[in-house]
Amino acid sequence: MKWVTVETICLLFSVLIGFVLNVLAVFLPYWIVETNYTCTDIQCGDYSIPLCTPFHIATSVMMLTAFVLYVFLVGFLVFALISCLVQKYKLCKTGYLLVGILSAIVAILQISSFIAMQIGMKMYIASRYYQQPQLGGCVYLTLSSGILCLISVLLAIILSKTKLA
Repeated sequence: MKWVTVETICLLFSVLIGFVLNVLAVFLPYWIVETNYTCTDIQCGDYSIPLCTPFHIATSVMMLTAFVLYVFLVGFLVFALISCLVQKYKLCKTGYLLVGILSAIVAILQISSFIAMQIGMKMYIASRYYQQPQLGGCVYLTLSSGILCLISVLLAIILSKTKLA
């Protein structure tokens, strides 16, 4: 089992932890939080609120797209690991390359949604509240998941270039 290396284990954990962070960021309602005691939260993908601004719609679309791509990313990682297990090393390297490509796309989407949320808070939302709202924890979960995706890109490229046999 020469293919079980530190890079493989780190890639597996970074993808799984990033996936959990992405799921929490997409489905928890803590994107925008007011600072007073009556806490109104805005969830990713919640279009029924009157405060739905263009940046919020763009952020929701980017995060939901990143979630769907993350599901495929986990599938390709499982495919790559099974290919290595049955010693089909060419398929294994292809799987790692697909993991790297999808990780790059997911990282771009997540970091872009973080930036859009930061800019949107300054431009649109602050003028619509009586008190200054704050970004909730889900925005920072998104950034953390995006950073883990960037680490996954590097590890997947390293694993696709190494000799496994």
